[in-house]
Amino acid sequence: MIAELSGALSALRGSFDLAKLAIDVRDGNKLNEARLAMNERLIDLTSSALALQEKQAALVQEKQALEAKIADLERQVGELEAWDRDLEQYERTQTQGGAIAYVDKSTRESASGPVYLCANCVADRKKTYLQPDVNRYYLECSIHGRIRSEVPDWSAQDAEDDSDDFQGSRGGHW
Repeated sequence: MIAELSGALSALRGSFDLAKLAIDVRDGNKLNEARLAMNERLIDLTSSALALQEKQAALVQEKQALEAKIADLERQVGELEAWDRDLEQYERTQTQGGAIAYVDKSTRESASGPVYLCANCVADRKKTYLQPDVNRYYLECSIHGRIRSEVPDWSAQDAEDDSDDFQGSRGGHW
């Protein structure tokens, strides 16, 4: 009976070891399944993190581009404000010859004569000083050409031309 009892205990111990082994195998399988599931989750999280980093990099680039554009626009606004302040010293006027120009208010009554800006250049936000020609009948813009500045006194010119013609006829050219 002791032998039988010992055999039964041995069988019971073997069954217990088999059950324990089965539990360990089952727990190992569950552990492997859990590891696989965790690895899949980590891969998903890594992919999501990479996608977020790409979006963040794109947003950083977009922010930098917008900041550069804002700085450029602020510079342009500053230039326009400076242009407007500078143009305040000029007044749109019509020359004696009927042309439109901008005259420097401070030189309007100057002994050396008024200083003019080309109206076409001012419209293009450029500052081009008009220069008088030899006879002072025209003001010249280096970009837009000549505009009439004064009404010429043709009577004095005609008298001079007539005098030249008379001198020429007396010299025997006729």
